[in-house]
Amino acid sequence: EVAAEMGLRHVPDIATNQHGTPLVSDIFQAAQRLASNDILGYVNADIMLTGDFVQAVSQVAAISDRFLMVGQRWDVDIRIPWDFDTADWEPTLQAHVREHGKLRPKTGIDYFAFPKDLYEAIPPFAVGRTAWDNWLIAHANKRSALVIDATERVMAIHQDHDYGTFQSRDALWTGEEARENQ
Repeated sequence: EVAAEMGLRHVPDIATNQHGTPLVSDIFQAAQRLASNDILGYVNADIMLTGDFVQAVSQVAAISDRFLMVGQRWDVDIRIPWDFDTADWEPTLQAHVREHGKLRPKTGIDYFAFPKDLYEAIPPFAVGRTAWDNWLIAHANKRSALVIDATERVMAIHQDHDYGTFQSRDALWTGEEARENQ
């Protein structure tokens, strides 16, 4: 309903592993098949982006037609809906994150921008578990793509949250699905 309201396409039929977790490979294949643009992006659902993301993608695409743009995220606790209807929502949000958030280490990567043909085949990684993001970067390097760390240019804001059925965030890194991804 939200996708229809916003004029977006919802793709509900994504392959999953035996645990019911969506597979990164099928998400990327569907996006590449359905995309009308040459540049694709993947952003985790708990990430908020501002205009600096689109500006950075445009700048990178002007430099190279074969690239992968990634960057670290900022973790911040936001417990009430952010008011996007105010004229200054973006600088206010960025100031809030700088004051109350924490920049994650280089392993905190939650967004990717790349040309449509960069990934032909991706192993059946479970989304939200470990290792698949590192594989995407290694594969881009292997294909001689320009890998850009846009951390200094893009503020990717991760809203702190619980991790559902997992006992802790660490379970995502040590559980059966994490071992299968590795």
